[in-house]
Amino acid sequence: MATLLGLTQSNDLASHASLSARRKVFYAFPNGSAPMTGLLSMADTDSTDKAEFGWYHKRDESMRIVLESPSGGDGPFYPEGATTYGGSITNTTNVTLVDGTKYRAVVEANGTNKLRVNHVVLFKDIPIGGAATTYADFYGVVTEIVTTSLFEFTLTNGANQTVFNHGDAWTEGTSDDRGVSIVGSANPEGSASTTGLWNTPELETNYTQIFKTPFSSTGTSLQEGMIWSDTGHYKDKAWEAMRAHAKELEMAALFGKKTKSQVAHTGGTTYQRTMNGVLSFLREWDTAKSATLNTDSNKRVINAQGTLSYTQFEDYMGRLFTVTNDKNFEKICFCGSNFLQTLNRVIDSKVDIRTTMLGDEKFKFRVAEITTMHGTVYFHTHPLFTSNADFNDSALFVDINNLKLRPLNNRDTQVQENIQANDVDYRKDQYMTEIGLENILPESHLFIGGVTGAA
Repeated sequence: MATLLGLTQSNDLASHASLSARRKVFYAFPNGSAPMTGLLSMADTDSTDKAEFGWYHKRDESMRIVLESPSGGDGPFYPEGATTYGGSITNTTNVTLVDGTKYRAVVEANGTNKLRVNHVVLFKDIPIGGAATTYADFYGVVTEIVTTSLFEFTLTNGANQTVFNHGDAWTEGTSDDRGVSIVGSANPEGSASTTGLWNTPELETNYTQIFKTPFSSTGTSLQEGMIWSDTGHYKDKAWEAMRAHAKELEMAALFGKKTKSQVAHTGGTTYQRTMNGVLSFLREWDTAKSATLNTDSNKRVINAQGTLSYTQFEDYMGRLFTVTNDKNFEKICFCGSNFLQTLNRVIDSKVDIRTTMLGDEKFKFRVAEITTMHGTVYFHTHPLFTSNADFNDSALFVDINNLKLRPLNNRDTQVQENIQANDVDYRKDQYMTEIGLENILPESHLFIGGVTGAA
């Protein structure tokens, strides 16, 4: 298989093995302790010239806007031109919207940024009974954008529409959210163009973090042979330090938290920076979306899951593939062995599980492949999850094409040799990396923690 999750299309992976130290280690240990940063090392390097670097991106805007119950307990609809939430449409009984008449609708904050005059809108599943148990759909055409959370429309339903317009049926942030969807635009013959829409790109930032892993030997020991090797221990020490360095990079890219502080040391007082890892990006996404419940479709960090059912697994897979940057709808999951065992019991032959090797005849990256209705997930047991009691029951699903490691210019992983003082009788070298993680769309990833059994 020439393509490895879209990261390289070389027919000979060995030809890339020596292009960077990170890639060299991953090629030597494809199933070792740093699989995520190893996979990212197979991508082209995009260095940065700033310790705090940023990237711009645009999200594909949803065509749906949430209707909101304004203060005072009213529903979202009230008469044309009204400046308060009062008027004739303000009580706990059904009211009738008259076909061909203008009304106003209250939506979520900044919701009207998606709308323009002459948009056709569909009001979906609007309560029409006092107990809010009966629903109907109806249509309108936008006639005015009043504020960022208020627009005016003409009812174009072909008939009058009864609605229940009290706040009890419009609780925001619950499963009772009601929405209005844009279903095209309808412009009168010979009419002029309306005002266009444009959303500016969003800026995200992260820090580069300096990693150092030193190793040293006395001048005498460098000349002595070892029981296991006549050539001495230096080569073994260097490899061990490189693997330790790779594990530190991996853990920071997975679980790091963006911080910056001034620290006093022998060289003076300078800034110490740490970078955001994938999990911290997901926590920030949840906070921005006020997503606190595991059942919230916006939530990307599922904590203390406990038992997991197949229905929940399918729901989470649907959430995972809502946003994807892979045209083949493939994602990879790094997980602990306990999580994978439990998931195997959850699935219980409902879908096929196939163990396969990504790569070619010289390079083997072992995964368990599961194809769902939403897309394909490659499960890889992560040694740093399995060996850590805090993460053995957890899994991190990532869209690898939305992640990128960004080394500072000329500061990618390298060996710095002979950094000892001139008058000492030992040799000291170190691996050094200054690097950060770019995460384009956090919502394309998902973390599930604390899966203790199959439901």
